[in-house]
Amino acid sequence: MTTRAQGIPGTVHGIARASFRSWCSDVGVERDVAEACFSHFPTGVEGCYVRTDSYDRRAVVMQRWDDYLGGTRPARVVELRHA
Repeated sequence: MTTRAQGIPGTVHGIARASFRSWCSDVGVERDVAEACFSHFPTGVEGCYVRTDSYDRRAVVMQRWDDYLGGTRPARVVELRHA
């Protein structure tokens, strides 16, 4: 049964994204890093000057998010790097 069928205004996807983004704001994650966690990178003129994927900073944020959701147990994170 979908969230809308249950009378919940929103989707699981949207609720999860909003929860993560709100948490980022609450704990002081920089806006550009939070958006990069969604693979949202600047476009247009601003995007022309962004030369990083912020991978290392995103990895720290995602580990903190995992710790927040599941306690402080170590996460089983598989490193995904592109060439």
